[in-house]
Amino acid sequence: MRVLWCMVLIYALSGTQGASAQRFPGEPAWKLLIEHEGVVVKYIRYREANSVGDGVVILLENTNSYTVRYRFTVVFRSEGAEEDALAEGELMAGAMKTGDSEGLFWIPFEDGRAIRQVGLRGYRFTRVVDPMAGPHDRARS
Repeated sequence: MRVLWCMVLIYALSGTQGASAQRFPGEPAWKLLIEHEGVVVKYIRYREANSVGDGVVILLENTNSYTVRYRFTVVFRSEGAEEDALAEGELMAGAMKTGDSEGLFWIPFEDGRAIRQVGLRGYRFTRVVDPMAGPHDRARS
């Protein structure tokens, strides 16, 4: 199943659409969830990601010049049901992170329900202070 998911993700990210100013292939397919404190959170929903249930993959982008620690709950809603999942980790300055190997992919309803809404709850993005930074650098954090 992991090989199939990788192929789907590579296919989805490799397509180009029009002559828009893209920063990476497939960027227009991602839907914005939130931009907060220099971190952009987007998602793509895949119908029948495991041949039964819808899946969601999150993309994180840190536009800051410093590493950020993130923690949030992703909320998935379907007809008559709600599931959530915790995501946490660190994202280096200027970096992007996405996919199953980064803990950013879920199939919340194994019974085949369609995902109707995706949202975030309790999000927190915290600057990671370099322990080797001098007093002047620490004062800016």
